[in-house]
Amino acid sequence: MIQKIRKDMLTAAEKQDFEKAASLRDKFFSFQKITEKQVVVSTDFVDRDVISIARDSQYSLVLVLIIREGVVLGIHQYSLKDVISSDSEIIGAFLRHFYASSHYIPDEIIIPVIMEDAGFYEKWLRELGRKKINIIRPHRGDKAKLLHMAFKNAENRLMELAADQEAKNDLLMKLHRSLKLIRYPRRIECFDNSGISGKQLVAGQIVYLDGHPLKSSYRRYSIKTVDTQDDYACMEEILTRRFKSSSSAESFPDLLMVDGGKGQLNIAVSVLKKLGMNHRLDVISIAKGEKKNGEAQDKIYKPERVNPINLMGRNDVLLFLQQVRDEAHRYSITFHRHKRAKASLKSFLDGIPGIGRKRKMLLLKHFPSINDIKKASADEMKNLPGMNQSAANSIREALSKMT
Repeated sequence: MIQKIRKDMLTAAEKQDFEKAASLRDKFFSFQKITEKQVVVSTDFVDRDVISIARDSQYSLVLVLIIREGVVLGIHQYSLKDVISSDSEIIGAFLRHFYASSHYIPDEIIIPVIMEDAGFYEKWLRELGRKKINIIRPHRGDKAKLLHMAFKNAENRLMELAADQEAKNDLLMKLHRSLKLIRYPRRIECFDNSGISGKQLVAGQIVYLDGHPLKSSYRRYSIKTVDTQDDYACMEEILTRRFKSSSSAESFPDLLMVDGGKGQLNIAVSVLKKLGMNHRLDVISIAKGEKKNGEAQDKIYKPERVNPINLMGRNDVLLFLQQVRDEAHRYSITFHRHKRAKASLKSFLDGIPGIGRKRKMLLLKHFPSINDIKKASADEMKNLPGMNQSAANSIREALSKMT
């Protein structure tokens, strides 16, 4: 790859395309700097990916060594839990997932198993990469050594993953005992509201599974029934929407957390009672300690208990709950800022001649905020579907009048 960049750089210079040559020069020196720090693992300088898999009773870990011109430039790993598929099926699924969105496909892919449908994948990859690509399973020689290197890396990382999960399991068991929970808190959901003066009110729901954030299950809510800064009413709405829509017990959390004090906790309990779910899960709230009252620690409240739970000596439990709460806060406030930026952009576009409903929706979809539209050139806006030079100029003119 690095030699190809050098060749393209020299060609661009010969054609007096100095801007392209300068860009390729920077890229060449960047790659050169990286490779100087790396160890050469093959001497044929072929671009290849080496894929291996390691498994235990819980996890399957797929690891890829990214080798370019004989040097390991990176390592990617992907873990799956409770998978019953064969190694061949896992590798096939990985090939489809990894290379479908890849910007570059190497000349050779080394795999740890013999795949009956390797020819199908070679044809598919050839169409994607527009060149011949070989998928091989070596049994001896230097390529087999590369496969062994990848496997040892996968084994080591699988052991680290297992150790990390064991530590998380111990922490969750300590949380279970410390808070005297009815259920083991395998799935935790935490909710937080965000908004300013009743404007763009939103909420965020984050999920932790087995002690780790499960971002695919995060959910954002735009508040529909509240137009004032009423945290209790917002909490009631989102919890009702969350649990009223649940169709099976499998989707329920073991532990529900809400950001706030006893007031927010009471709202959560009230919603669950109305829906007949108050005995299906544990509920807690977490509130910031009031420094003016000399409260150094955050406070954890449970239903039917006047005072917060004393977690002295169990800092790891408190830190974990704070981490979950902080993630919910980060997620909700990010959504709020996004909505506020969209509202600001929408308001700005409303007064521009030549920007009707369709163009406004197009621009709102393409640009997250006014700052993003400020960075865009008139040509970039003009080339959007449904836009033209006149409309783009109108926007640039309106931007020039902003202070």
